[in-house]
Amino acid sequence: MVPRNNTGTLRCVYFEGNTHWDGNPVCKAVTCPVLDTSRGYIYQRCDTDRELPVGTVCELGCDIVYQRSENDTTPTIRCLPTGQWENTTFQCIAPKCPALTAPPGGAVSPASCLVQGEYGDQCQYQCHEGYQLTGVSSHRCTEFNTWTAQDQTVVCTDVTPPDFGDTCPESDLHFFTPPCGDRASVSWSEPVATDNSGQLTLSKPTYTSPSVLTPGDYPLVYTALDAANLQKQCRFSLRVRSPSCQPPPDIAGAVLDSTTCSFKFGSVVTYRCQDGYRLQGNATLTCGRGGNWVGSVSCAAITCPKLSAVPNAVTSPSLCTSSSVFYATQCDVTCELGYLLKGPRSFTCGSDGAWSNPTGVTECEAIPPPDFKDTCPRNTIVSTYVNKDYTEVTWGVPRAFDSKGRQLSLTVTPLFVVSDTVRLGVGSHRITYTATDSYGLTSTCSFTITVKDQEAPHPLACPDNQIFEARGSETNVQFERPVFEDNVGVITSSCDREWGSFPLGRFEVTCTARDAAGNTGKCVMGIAVVARRCPDIQPPIHGAKACSTIKFTTLCTLHCNDQYEFPPFAFPQPAYTCGIDSGQWLPPLPFLPFTCAPRFFPNSGEVNGRIQFHEYEGDCVSAAATAEIRADFQSLLELSIFAQAGLCDDGACEVSSVTVVCNTATGSGFPDFPGDFDFRRRRKRETTSRTRSSVSVDFVILTNATSEMSNDTDVSSLKEKLNLLSSSVQEFVESGNLTLNISGTSLTADPKRSVVSPTLKCRPGAVIRDTYCVQCPVGTYYDVQRSDCVECPVSSYQDQEGQLECVPCPGQMTTNDVGSYNASLCIEPTTYDNIVFLGSVAADRDWVIASFTSSAILLVASIVATFTIGWRRSHVTKA
Repeated sequence: MVPRNNTGTLRCVYFEGNTHWDGNPVCKAVTCPVLDTSRGYIYQRCDTDRELPVGTVCELGCDIVYQRSENDTTPTIRCLPTGQWENTTFQCIAPKCPALTAPPGGAVSPASCLVQGEYGDQCQYQCHEGYQLTGVSSHRCTEFNTWTAQDQTVVCTDVTPPDFGDTCPESDLHFFTPPCGDRASVSWSEPVATDNSGQLTLSKPTYTSPSVLTPGDYPLVYTALDAANLQKQCRFSLRVRSPSCQPPPDIAGAVLDSTTCSFKFGSVVTYRCQDGYRLQGNATLTCGRGGNWVGSVSCAAITCPKLSAVPNAVTSPSLCTSSSVFYATQCDVTCELGYLLKGPRSFTCGSDGAWSNPTGVTECEAIPPPDFKDTCPRNTIVSTYVNKDYTEVTWGVPRAFDSKGRQLSLTVTPLFVVSDTVRLGVGSHRITYTATDSYGLTSTCSFTITVKDQEAPHPLACPDNQIFEARGSETNVQFERPVFEDNVGVITSSCDREWGSFPLGRFEVTCTARDAAGNTGKCVMGIAVVARRCPDIQPPIHGAKACSTIKFTTLCTLHCNDQYEFPPFAFPQPAYTCGIDSGQWLPPLPFLPFTCAPRFFPNSGEVNGRIQFHEYEGDCVSAAATAEIRADFQSLLELSIFAQAGLCDDGACEVSSVTVVCNTATGSGFPDFPGDFDFRRRRKRETTSRTRSSVSVDFVILTNATSEMSNDTDVSSLKEKLNLLSSSVQEFVESGNLTLNISGTSLTADPKRSVVSPTLKCRPGAVIRDTYCVQCPVGTYYDVQRSDCVECPVSSYQDQEGQLECVPCPGQMTTNDVGSYNASLCIEPTTYDNIVFLGSVAADRDWVIASFTSSAILLVASIVATFTIGWRRSHVTKA
């Protein structure tokens, strides 16, 4: 590899206190261009698709269809250090084809094909514009020194006829004869034809330009024919016209005087004006080339200016004073009624546009009309008689005189006025007297008498205040309306509040009547919509009631005295509302009044629990083992729970009850928990069943307060102690330390199925309500078995609180219902000769119990308030 003969330069650069050489000279290998293979050259041992390095030597040869210029030697070329291939005289000579000849009307490209062709040359035959090629258009020089398709002849055929271009008129040519003439001199440009061959013959029509022609149509045809016998024609016509006009028009105020050449083109007609008209402008019209008369002739009518209007006169016709009038028009002046004419009466418009009597003066002098002087009555306003729709009016009859002082007779309207005293109804009455003199002049005397109705309507009867009982929050009220009368008649009557819905309250309704005169009369009534009253609520025993009325609605609440409480099973509703439309309390009240019982703080409590132990295989334990479990369980509680500091000091805790329950089942499983303590259920034994048992322990721990409790704080302390005691038992169960030994089997308590709960405890005769003990109220007794207050049954009562039983009614006496609280509620039974059984309603609802006997039937219960007793009984356990 030889390097190129070139150099690189580096420059020392100083920048920001530092120096360095810029540039980066690189030496690249010199190569020669890709070898040329386009003219049949072949290169031995050389790659022809890339540049080759300096020193590469290639042997030269020719393609098989080419001839070598040197047959005896093997020439070579070398890549020189300059990057060029060295020169050589060696050539590859291509085969030659003979020259091609262009067809008539065509050409060959490129032009070298007309001299000689080389192998591979492509020559194209093309036709000139207007010619069409026949044969193969493309020929190629082959290696056999012949042209492809050389046995086929190429011909260019003329397919385009001659063309006149834009020298042929697109439409016919129009010509006109001269004014009043019979022939026209015509000339035109003859069309010129061309052809793509440059050779053609042109035939022309008989008529040549210029020519003199009579009116008519002359068709012309020019024909061009080329050497290929193709032709083109140019056709158009010469249209020679001699226009004529319709008869000349009629001109207002004019007549036709003369014509020059009838009505032909160029003819002139002359008009003259009639009498009463004068010529305006030209007097002639000319017949134009388009067949229309050209020009304007006008004869204007002669007019006189409008007359000045004469005051107090009428001029006829009326246009005499409003606009100019035509010649010979006569205008007449007539004075209005009451005026006399002085001066000329008629004026005529002359032919010179002036009026006749130009110096005369016409006037109309006034004639005085009749005069009533000061005798015409004045306008008058009067009122109707009391309770009447009319009145009677009297006035003085006026008098009239003409211009000569003579009194004239009078006419009067309306016609019913026959004297100076007339009965008139309400309204305005126009009275008119008319006087007429001998000239027909009239004067009138008119005056108005107004009769007013100033009497207001009044009620025949204005109803008293009206009271309506409410039927809900809105009540439909139809009150009695007053009846009005008036001396003339009532036009309208209305009330400021009509029939319809009224809320609770008191209202003032004003009814107003209006007559035609606008007088009004009124009737004011009081309307009251009141709520139905409910029966009085009995206050609770040892309590009170509080009632208030807001917007006609009564609301009552029940309360106990200090240190008294409602028992839990008989607690009243928060409030009772009197139904405004029913007159009943909502919700309904019980048959007997509520009672309040004394309350006090509890001084003891208990923790109830059930400890369920995990199942084990085997039968239930014996009675002796059960007693041992009871003792062991109680000992565990006392040693593990009671021993905790502060919980059961000074013997404040006591295990009052321990019950051991053992349940045995045969099968693959065991009930999770005996929810209702019914352990009698058993499963059928399977063929390969096992006996499994489950032990549970029910217990009650009592705890007493260390001192008498007197406030809520003491009760809270006791509740906290119970909660701690309950939590300790629960934690003891969950710790897994609570175990029992049964026949050598150790059982562990199951926390998930064990229940422990604390509660406050009252002495017998009282029940817990929140943090208080409330004694069983009167009408009830304390059931020790159920630890609850129970209503006294029928035929008994209780008038003391906190009792453990009820007092029977004396003798055969009974009560109407359960819960009687006083001996006075004991009554004698009622007997009936015949009672039909009424049936019974669902449990804890009203019922009637009856029995048939031969002599009497004892009624043991009566029907009571459905809703209240049902609600109350749902909260109280019956004895």
